[in-house]
Amino acid sequence: MIPFVYDQINHWGKDDEFFLALPNKLKVESIVDLGCGTGRWTTHLVQYGYKITAIDPHEEAIEVARIKDNAGKVNWIVGDSSNLQTNTNDAVIMTANVAQVFLTDDSWKKVISDVFRSLNVGGHFIFDIRNPLVKSVGRVGEGQDS
Repeated sequence: MIPFVYDQINHWGKDDEFFLALPNKLKVESIVDLGCGTGRWTTHLVQYGYKITAIDPHEEAIEVARIKDNAGKVNWIVGDSSNLQTNTNDAVIMTANVAQVFLTDDSWKKVISDVFRSLNVGGHFIFDIRNPLVKSVGRVGEGQDS
């Protein structure tokens, strides 16, 4: 059920724009969206002519992704980082805090190793994470006395 509501609760934001601009700045041609989920972000990349592979372990999420506009131009794979092909990618990108699902040192080392193996010389591994030490705060003025 989550893949069907994911796009509805995750609206396009500044972080999406930031990640969308990076491949152009880095002059890459082939990109893997690792942990692509429903392809919400992936299908935007197609508009720029990149060779795109999108990988996610959640089969239902990939099914949702495959019916989106521009989805036919993406190589969709149900899997994980072990599905990355050797020396074939200019960039591997993990957006939306995908990196935080790797909870052990061993799982993180495996992902990093798989990504490194898949990158062409000079390739890029791009990801974001949340800082668990930062506390969520309300908007300015909330909870404060006037």
